[in-house]
Amino acid sequence: MRRTTTILALVIALLLLVGVAACGGGASPAAGLDDESPQGILTAAMTAAETMTSATGTFDVTITVDADTTEMPAPAAAFVTQPVTISGTMAFGSEPQAADMTMSLSLAGQAMEVGVKMLADKGWLQLGGQWYEAPPELSEMMSGKNVDQDAQIARMEEALSSAGIDPLTWIKDVRLVGEETVDGIEAYHLSGAPDLAKILADVMALTQNPEAMKALDPTGALSGLMGGAAGGSDGTEGSGAAGFAMDPTMFAEIQQQMSAMFQELGADVWIAKDDLMMLRLTAGAKVVPPAGEETGGVSGITLDVDLGLRDHNQAVTVETPVGAKPFSALEEAMKNDPASLFGPLGGILGLTGGFGFGGGTQ
Repeated sequence: MRRTTTILALVIALLLLVGVAACGGGASPAAGLDDESPQGILTAAMTAAETMTSATGTFDVTITVDADTTEMPAPAAAFVTQPVTISGTMAFGSEPQAADMTMSLSLAGQAMEVGVKMLADKGWLQLGGQWYEAPPELSEMMSGKNVDQDAQIARMEEALSSAGIDPLTWIKDVRLVGEETVDGIEAYHLSGAPDLAKILADVMALTQNPEAMKALDPTGALSGLMGGAAGGSDGTEGSGAAGFAMDPTMFAEIQQQMSAMFQELGADVWIAKDDLMMLRLTAGAKVVPPAGEETGGVSGITLDVDLGLRDHNQAVTVETPVGAKPFSALEEAMKNDPASLFGPLGGILGLTGGFGFGGGTQ
């Protein structure tokens, strides 16, 4: 039972991330800020986000592991003695479709640089200082080609509505800290915390609603991962997700486990006063292992995120990488010389084999 519920808890955590990223989907357009309460500002900002077609920004993620290194092999101990940091820049646009991201990953004192570019229906990946063409299927996925995004949003809105879910209720204790400036722009500063109990209940309601799951997971892939039947509501195989039935006792155990694991949840957001676009988001959480789980010395992981956005709805220019090699060259390098792609970081990852709360949650 414990193994099953731990896996399901992790799947739900992924669902939460997807849901939060799309939480503006259910709002209806508004003509300005009529309600200056904290909830009113947040609702208006989510509505304004639907009109955003492009932006540039920066991101910084810090992961700090609290662990007793005497219980770990030396390579794994080296992995946790310093915080893991991920930082970079990004630019994205939807009209036309374009994206440009640089990312630096620091792990155990070693660094790796990664780049991603997308322009129309073409994509490129940068590893080890070399650009490679992305495979056609990945480029297609990155560009959204053959994907009706308006239809996707409509399906998500339909799924949430049919399940009686309003993601704006997932944030509790929303308060207005004050009015501040971000990069010279006057902004509202809001603070709040995710309501984990509410999120879990709503996500579970989604997974048990066949029509909602069909809208969110038309291929049935997620339902299959969670152990549900892949198939449409009409019973035909592969036509969509049929929902996921969970024993109430198991769900209660998951709720208890998740609530105990995720601690010190909090988020702050800065919203521009003029156009209600998000300028900055900071968030943090501490994750502790489930009671009774073998952790290999890890007692907790602290996550801090800082995201900044600017140049909303301005043109984004992406230049085609010079000297990009075909994807087959990347495949060959991955097979024969992975160190050329990941450098010293590849050795660290290979030695530690990842980390987590026990061997089953690498």
